[in-house]
Order: sequence, then structure tokens, then C-alpha cells
Amino acid sequence: MAHGPGGRQARLGTPPETGELDAAERLSADELRSLQTERLRWTLRHAYANVPFYRKKFDLAGVRPEDCRSPEDLAGFPVTTKDDLRDNYPAGMFAVQQAEIRRIHASSGTTGQPTVCGYTAADLDAWAGLMARSIRAAGGRPGDLEIGIFGAEPWTEEMRAELEERAGLHAVDIYGLSEVMGPGVAVECIETKDGLTVWEDHFYPEVIDPFSGVPLGPGERGEILFTSLTKQAMPLIRYRTRDLTRLLPGTARPAHRRMERVTGRSDDMIVLRGVNVFPTQIEELLLRVPGLSPHFQLVLTSRDHLDELTVHVEARPGLAADQRPAAAGALTALVRDNVGVRVDVSVADPDTIERSAGKMRRVIDERRPS
Repeated sequence: MAHGPGGRQARLGTPPETGELDAAERLSADELRSLQTERLRWTLRHAYANVPFYRKKFDLAGVRPEDCRSPEDLAGFPVTTKDDLRDNYPAGMFAVQQAEIRRIHASSGTTGQPTVCGYTAADLDAWAGLMARSIRAAGGRPGDLEIGIFGAEPWTEEMRAELEERAGLHAVDIYGLSEVMGPGVAVECIETKDGLTVWEDHFYPEVIDPFSGVPLGPGERGEILFTSLTKQAMPLIRYRTRDLTRLLPGTARPAHRRMERVTGRSDDMIVLRGVNVFPTQIEELLLRVPGLSPHFQLVLTSRDHLDELTVHVEARPGLAADQRPAAAGALTALVRDNVGVRVDVSVADPDTIERSAGKMRRVIDERRPS
């Protein structure tokens, strides 16, 4: 970690040329909006006609597919949640006959009823095309070993810098959800690395206040929702991702908006003595402390009717036992000065914090219910 940004860039070399863009990437803003409107109206009609869940949901909300005359009108339609998918297990959300399904993805169901997602042959073709587009936009070229495309967990610029420095590659972000399609919903473009370009010809994004559900304006941070625009087997209308981010104007692909790197999940947000705290904030700060690794968990407890937060973090190999109190104190000070709350810090041995095959469990709530 001794090299500065200039040294790291010199070691990485120049990013590859963009290459030939496909037709959707070359659309103007007006052309993209027209395509979105056409596909959105088809999706709403398809869902209403073929998925009883959506027919009932629309009817209760007093809306019909023809009420959507532009993408902005979508805000008047009801949202879809992961619980809705669980409640309709296994195939209640499918909009085609099961004989047309060519692939099924299912969650492990570790937090409840599994969620099942189906794909037609056309859905799989669209996914393959989007993945090819995403890999190329991220810089992938035949024979390349110089690009790393990373997803699944929120990460920080500090984490990117460490990945690029240690591995000697360009670290690029990708975003997706199995419920919406999988990876390839949005990706960082290698020439800018300034947030994830959303492929808006297939997915329409919105941002809402995660608590009130009120739509937020451009640049406001909240929970991102996606409506699929081309999925046949399992269309999704205003799907609540629980991921917190904001939408920004397009850069590398100007017509397609960018989503800022996910800062956390609304269900992972900790309200500690009136202050909102996210795991990514803690990760960003602990990576500034030499000797602390990015493997950590946040444990919430309650004492004398006051909530307390302890950061359990692993030491990097080589951090001596007598150096750990100073590292813990440094992180406590950084959190106090940058987040505005006091936390306790416990520095553990390397490889002692719980790992999992899936996403790391970042927040553990040990508070007793009142």
C-alpha cells in the first residue's frame, strides 16, 4: 500500500479502448425514453394479463396498464417486495406457461421461503447480451487478465485502491440481483470508473425514501427500485431492492443514467442514538488504519437503556498484540469525527470472524426486545 494513486495507475497501465458500442448504447436520450415507454407499457400489460398477483395488486391500487403513458407515471403503481416473491413460491410470479421456462434460479432460503426466478429462452438471450455488453464496458477483451469485475458486496474507493494495488488490475464494479436478472443490470465503464451505468433499455430505475416510499429526485440518495422492461417469464414491477444509492446523469454512455456505488442496505442501516450508521462507512474508515483488515462485524447491544455499537475487526497479519489498542483507538476516533457516534472497537486475530459462503453478515443485533 505504499504507492500513491499515480504509482498505482502507472502499474495498472492505460485502460483498454471502449471499442464498438451496440445500438442501445448509442441511443440518444429521446430515443431511449421512447424505447422505455414502449417496453414499459408492454411489461405492465403482460404482467396484468398473466400474473394474478399483479392483477389483484393493480386493481386494489386503482391503476391499469394503460394509465402509464410515460416512465414517470410508474410512480403511481404499487411496489413489489421480496416477501411477495416468497408468498408466491414457487411459480406464482411466472407470466408464461411452465413449459416455456428454460432455466430456474432459486435462493437458498436461509432467511425464509426461497425465492424462485424463471427465464424463457428469450430472457436468457437478453441476459447473455447484457453480460457481454457489461464485460466489454468494464474493459474485458479476449485474452485479458488485467480486468477484475467485482460485485455482490458494497465496497469503497479504499477497497478498490487496495484491490488494484495488490492484484495489479483495474477493479470495476458490477451490480445485479437474481430477482431482477442477475449480474449485468448495471456496470462501471472502464474509461470513467465513476459509478455504474444502468442498462436502461432493459431496466427502469427509480429511487424512493426507504421509509415513506415517496419518490426522490435526481441526485437524492435512497432505495433503488427496478422495473424490468423485457423479461417474459417473470416481469417485475417497481421491485424494492433495499439497496441504498442515488441516480446521476450518464457519462460514458450519456443516455443511460448512472447509479452511485451502493452505500448499504436499508435493512442494514443502524440508527445509533439518532445517527444513521452504515457498514460501508465503517469499512471506509477502518481501511485508513494500518494493521486493520476489511473483515469486520458490527454488534449492537443495549446497556442501561442505551444502545451501544462494537466494531469487531480482524488484525492484519503482522500487527503485534501491543499495537492493537492504538489501532482500536484510531478507529474509534475516526468514527467519532466522521460519523458522529462513539463506538467500541475490538481487534481480533486474523481469520477469526465468522465467514459465510454467501454475503458476509455485517450487522448482529443482540439487543433484547423491549
